[in-house]
Amino acid sequence: MMVRIFHARHSYVKFSKYQLQEKEKEIKREYKMLREARKQSGVGWDEMRCMIQADAHLWDELTILFGSRINKFKSKPFPLFNLLGDLYDEVSLQPWLICRSRLCDQRGRKF
Repeated sequence: MMVRIFHARHSYVKFSKYQLQEKEKEIKREYKMLREARKQSGVGWDEMRCMIQADAHLWDELTILFGSRINKFKSKPFPLFNLLGDLYDEVSLQPWLICRSRLCDQRGRKF
């Protein structure tokens, strides 16, 4: 169903369900990596550019912690960071948001 909705909105591209799932996994991994990198001492976040701010020695430490995949974010913004935070962080903190019924308790159980 999600693939059909995606193709309806973006008729100029054709991705398989597998390709969309893999892209979502990749974006989620990158979000989690950047979220943890932002928690490191001395590392900042530029809200306007959606990029990590860190001195060269801190980038070396981030590379040790997260591997070379963090290095692409030295010059590449990640504009989805705040939106993904709303999606991934809130779902784990508030399971009742997942409930499809309007009548759910705080544990996500339907009344």
